[in-house]
Amino acid sequence: MDRVVKQFKRVSLRERRETFAPVKIKKDSGIIKALFRHSKMYYKWRNVNFDTPYTVVKVHSNSKDYTKIMRDFEEYLTADVHKIVRVQNPFLYLQYELKMKQKKYIHGSITKSRLYHGTKSCNVKSICQRNFDWRKLGASGYRPDKFGKGVSFSPYSSYASDYPRNFYEDPRIMFLASIMEVSRCQGKNGMLIPPIPHDTSADLRHDNVVVKYFDNEFYPEYIIYYSLYEEEEEEYEEYEEYEEYEEYEEYEEYEEYEEYEEYEEEYEEYEEYEEEYEEYWE
Repeated sequence: MDRVVKQFKRVSLRERRETFAPVKIKKDSGIIKALFRHSKMYYKWRNVNFDTPYTVVKVHSNSKDYTKIMRDFEEYLTADVHKIVRVQNPFLYLQYELKMKQKKYIHGSITKSRLYHGTKSCNVKSICQRNFDWRKLGASGYRPDKFGKGVSFSPYSSYASDYPRNFYEDPRIMFLASIMEVSRCQGKNGMLIPPIPHDTSADLRHDNVVVKYFDNEFYPEYIIYYSLYEEEEEEYEEYEEYEEYEEYEEYEEYEEYEEYEEYEEEYEEYEEYEEEYEEYWE
């Protein structure tokens, strides 16, 4: 053993160590630009800057996109829309497109939709730059794990406008996101990931919440800046109180159910014990 140690020391002393200057890693926007030429957004987006993480472009009120977004938005919510902007992040969108191609190859077909996500103004930059992050659950004030621990969206602008909870600012902010999915399952409290073959969980009873778990399966396409009228504000405050009450009622029912299940288990154990006792004395 001593000989091995001496040999190791001798070898290490003779070893010549060379040091090199640190290599500077530069961002090559040319690669992203070349890939983006094959994207379907190449001809739709304008003034794309590949040297910045993202840019926002105002959607003109006389455009087809604006008309479509406004029609869908106002179908469930009466509000004063100040402006709509398009989020142009080539890097994020390319990841979204690649994920879509991968899922189509594996599953054969996918469902695409546009869903709403209400948030605070302080979250806009991080969402535009790095996408929605399920790791920041609860930032919107929404009960994070009611239908699964992922990113929550809604097909209804009225429902998404209720979040963030207990936080009011003017103008309000809502993202309109592009989403892909294969199949949905019923969301459950604390669900970490949906069971195979599902990739999405939802509130199948009311159809107002959709939860996504996997990165790059959604893209923050538009931001809607709007204000609620006074009557709408009052209605939403009442709705919040009702929802909190409903959640409390659900929790109470769950507790009662748990107590009932414990009672049933104890009763079954008692019946088994009684049968064994009777067999013994027979």
